[in-house]
Parts: sequence; C-alpha cells; structure tokens
Amino acid sequence: MKKFITFLTAVMIMCMFSAAFAAERFVIPLDAENDLYTADKTFTVDGIEIAAAMSRPTAAFQPISFTFAFSEKGAPVAVENGKIKFNMKMDMGEYSYDLAKVDGKYTATAVLPKCMMGGEIWFGKLTFSHKGSERSKVFFFKIPNKKE
Repeated sequence: MKKFITFLTAVMIMCMFSAAFAAERFVIPLDAENDLYTADKTFTVDGIEIAAAMSRPTAAFQPISFTFAFSEKGAPVAVENGKIKFNMKMDMGEYSYDLAKVDGKYTATAVLPKCMMGGEIWFGKLTFSHKGSERSKVFFFKIPNKKE
C-alpha cells in the first residue's frame, strides 16, 4: 500500500509540473473564416478590424512574416502590447513574438519547427490592448510537411 501511495504521489507531482510548463493551446474550428494560409483575411474583434497577412509559401524552420493593420470605422488605430503566440493541437512548446510597429502596421517574424508526428496545422493567437482592454483573435495556417 505504501508503494502505491508513493507511486500515486509521484504521478500527481509529474502531472502538476508538466501542466505548469505546457504552452497555451488555442484550437479553433478549421473553417475558411479563420484560415490565413490560403489568403490574407480581415478579422473583426469587438469592432476593431484587423487586416491580417502572412508571407507564403510557409516552411518549417524558415522565417514567416505576419503583418496586422488595425482600424476602427475605417480609421487606423494604435494598439498596445501586441503579441502573437503559436502552437498546434499537440503542444509544440512556447513560441511567442512581440509585434513591432513599422509604417503604421504591426509585424512579427516567426520561425516554427516541423511537427515530427506529421501535423501541418498551426494556430496563431494574436493578442493586443486597445483603450485599456485586452483582445485576441485565433487563426490557423499550414506548414506543409512536403514541398507543394
């Protein structure tokens, strides 16, 4: 009985530590509205329009540029604390990049690994603050395992 309790305690401790070090996951439906892989998109979050673009084609271990332009009622707006995080359905670790403002747009360049299990769909979570309120938008894109 003592060995079982020790084993159970060890398993619980391992689970607590693995959860503490896991990256955030933000899986969404794979619908055309959230697909940034096939074409640039405009997302709307709480009345703020986000014109989102990314460099293509995408490849593992190669820079992928993301650009976001924020507007409200047709006028550009400034945002604070812009950040973009990436992950897959399977936790790939912490990939987080701060957005830099360049010529009125916000950019980040990410280098993401290849999924050794064959996964191709990556999720991006854009977060930013506007007028003291934090907002976010999750989208997805693909990094093909083979050259297309």
